[in-house]
Amino acid sequence: MNALLHSEWAKALTLGLLGLLSTVAAHRTVAVYHDGLRTSVPELWLGEKTRSELGRYAYTISIGYILAYALPFPLASGVMLISVICLGADVIGIRMNSVLASAMVGFAFAVAVTAATDLFIHGVRQLPTPPGDLSLLWRPVLYGFPFLAALAAGYQHGTRWGVMATAGTAAVWAAFRVVLGHVGHTADPTLTAGLWALAVVGAVLLVIAFREVAESPPGTEFFEDKIRRIRRKGLILVPLAAVISLAASQGWLAGAPLQVAGIATDHRDAALAVALVSLVGFFPTQGMTGLVSGVWNQDGYPDWLLGAGYATANPAIAACGGAVLMMVELLSLTWVGKVMTRRPGVVSLGLATRDSMDTLAAVGFLAGGVIAAFATAGAAGAGAIVVAHTVNENHGRRITPTALPVVAYLGVAVVAGLARRAGWR
Repeated sequence: MNALLHSEWAKALTLGLLGLLSTVAAHRTVAVYHDGLRTSVPELWLGEKTRSELGRYAYTISIGYILAYALPFPLASGVMLISVICLGADVIGIRMNSVLASAMVGFAFAVAVTAATDLFIHGVRQLPTPPGDLSLLWRPVLYGFPFLAALAAGYQHGTRWGVMATAGTAAVWAAFRVVLGHVGHTADPTLTAGLWALAVVGAVLLVIAFREVAESPPGTEFFEDKIRRIRRKGLILVPLAAVISLAASQGWLAGAPLQVAGIATDHRDAALAVALVSLVGFFPTQGMTGLVSGVWNQDGYPDWLLGAGYATANPAIAACGGAVLMMVELLSLTWVGKVMTRRPGVVSLGLATRDSMDTLAAVGFLAGGVIAAFATAGAAGAGAIVVAHTVNENHGRRITPTALPVVAYLGVAVVAGLARRAGWR
């Protein structure tokens, strides 16, 4: 019990520090998490918008994302999505006039959100009918993830490419599974083989993407002033990176729902693979908006700072690794500008990867929600997930398709527990 309390306090304080530093970075217009807000931040120092106006805009574009997409995953797993803290920090840092006051509020916000999600999880577990095997919620998306590169190939190059990439993934997966079986791999050889297959197919797609060169690429001189501005803010960005990697190393922080699935099922290698895929998928948008605005992202190149944490359970090593990666980012900004302007294949691959991650997560979590709800409440539970999905689709997707199955499953778990307490079977 004491160890649990110690861990929870450490988690709350670490994520509180992340909230504090993220809020300071937003207040100083060093970094903001939301891509749509990042390009509007220069209006603040140019005097075109007040903090109050930009703060309202930040709240408007962030609150729906937090509630309808990001928050359900911490409530189901205890693993905080970085977007919950950093989007809140964006709003607080941009809106408040005092950097000291915004830092204190950012710290309090992050601690409060962390404590509230952990309290919810503990409350659900105390119900007479606690949730069943939660791994059932995550496993479909986890074992479907190795086909993500094949899905991206289909989005980027068409159906024929998608079919060939799927066949290639299956063949490489089977080959690695045989090899791992012979060498006595003790973890999860099926998933590990799938991740290797994803790596092979993904590497092929990256090579093809880099070979596509723009005919008359524009120069990168426009970015130079913005790059210098970002580099001057390294004293804030480097500690931020260290805290992010440290929190990820302890399984407290994730960058995307697919990473939550890996951490929640104790497959850190899968979470690391998702982080590297996220780097490909979000690199074009984050890199371009950052270089155009001169405002960076707390998470750096998404999500390799988190990946540094997934790679080790040692918090000191993870923190040092995150700090070093941020330094590498600051030194590589000119190269990033060249890639964005001269390699259109990389940009299109990134967009296809993002679409693939959304599709895979939506389908995988729906399947997981049905299976987990059936294990918790039988056919009625599974039917509730299907009904909730149908209603959500017919009413304009008030909750994102990725998060809806998780929200519905939490509802099933709570209702089943309360029904059991009331004497219903």
